[in-house]
Amino acid sequence: MRARGKAALAAVIFTAAVLAAVNIGWWWYYSSITAYLEQQLSRRLTTVAATAALHISPRQVEALTIDNLTAYADILLYLDSLTVLDSLSEAAVLDLDFNYLVSTRQEIAADKYLLAQPNFDTLNAAAQGRPTASALYNIEGTYLKSAYAPLYDSSGEVAAIFAAEAGAGYFELLRSLRRNLIFLAVGSAAAVLVLLLFYIVYNRRLAAAEEKLFQTGSQATLGRMVAVVSHEVKNPLMIMRAAGERL
Repeated sequence: MRARGKAALAAVIFTAAVLAAVNIGWWWYYSSITAYLEQQLSRRLTTVAATAALHISPRQVEALTIDNLTAYADILLYLDSLTVLDSLSEAAVLDLDFNYLVSTRQEIAADKYLLAQPNFDTLNAAAQGRPTASALYNIEGTYLKSAYAPLYDSSGEVAAIFAAEAGAGYFELLRSLRRNLIFLAVGSAAAVLVLLLFYIVYNRRLAAAEEKLFQTGSQATLGRMVAVVSHEVKNPLMIMRAAGERL
């Protein structure tokens, strides 16, 4: 019976190990695919921003910074076409204080950019001449990522910043996958606890059965011993009685 108890414990441990391995594997897969998709989106957006910045001439940048309406209209038309071609949620040009100079989102064009997107480090990098992408961020339940590229004036100095923002709809699917993995992990832990509880109950019942069997065996042995002793005591008495009758 003890061998059965050990086998049950081994089964519980094996099941727990398998479930742990499966959960670790799924979480590794989730982390890997999330990092890969974010990296690919960063590369795409950075390329879009850097390429778009090359299509805005230094003369247009200088004109835009002094509120030239013709430059504003030309650049806005270009940004609108860019958002359609590259599936962007927003394209904009910012000054070095991170104020909007022009944006495809007209309702926020008068706002300071940092109020909408807290990407200060990446904006500073673009202001220093390095195209870069922000980390993934969430606004009102939507996952977004932005990329920035410097815009130069005629002297070769950074005069403005090009910003491109795109949604990452597939991260919603990854968030759903993450929830499912959490449910799977919780369910696995619950299953292991149930198996462990079953093992504890089974082991206690097994121990009780062994104790009962031991007591039953002890009583049987004691009964046989009493019978033997009684027989051994009875035989001399019968001999003595027979001898007395003969006398």
